[in-house]
Amino acid sequence: MPDINPKELELDLADRALDEAMALLADAHFSTSRGAYRQGELSAVSVLVEEDSEAGVHHIRVMCHDPGHLGIDWDGLPLTLIERPSGKNWPGFLDLRGRAEFRVAVSDESDLGFGKLNPNGIAKVEVPGSLVTGRAAKAGEPRIWQVSGLSRDGSLSALAERRGAQGNIWITVRANVDKFPALRNGEVQVVLRSNWSRAVWLQAKVGLNLREGSEGHWEGRVKVPHSEFENHPADATLLVFAAQRE
Repeated sequence: MPDINPKELELDLADRALDEAMALLADAHFSTSRGAYRQGELSAVSVLVEEDSEAGVHHIRVMCHDPGHLGIDWDGLPLTLIERPSGKNWPGFLDLRGRAEFRVAVSDESDLGFGKLNPNGIAKVEVPGSLVTGRAAKAGEPRIWQVSGLSRDGSLSALAERRGAQGNIWITVRANVDKFPALRNGEVQVVLRSNWSRAVWLQAKVGLNLREGSEGHWEGRVKVPHSEFENHPADATLLVFAAQRE
């Protein structure tokens, strides 16, 4: 029998725990009068609902738990809070501790929940400040004009590039529909967030079209005007994932 690497086993368990936690959240239903708690084999999730001082407004607090201390990487995972049956939704993100908070105006009759998310299908790209601003962080340092990333399951790749110091930032998304058939003629969410302030600089849905000369790859692009980021010198994180659904 081949030797088992304890570190690889721990990483595998952490990935499984993350998948499980996202499935637990997608299965949770709650309202303004009751929260939710779901527990699996490797993880658990809690949803707390509290009234705000403003009439009709509530705080939805999400807490993801790592009872086995597996080191689950929650940071930056996107969530979509959904109000049923209206379909109204609000985006949010987990932090390093697996926490997220929404402040929303919903009726007492609302049935609330979260969209489905496949953590393995997220293309994550670390975007340096020099690409964001078109300027090197320090004199003499090289400027980086292009960075890319691939989702763990290989279904999505993302490329962020700037064409010259005064150029626009272009984000190109490519999908392999053999690995994720639902992306055929589909759309993806593109999010660019500051690593410092956690502010969302860009959030857009991008439609995918068949890439010319390719049988299984679909592509979409979005342009970010240079002026949008002149005053944002911080590094950023680009997330690309299939548009969340109920």
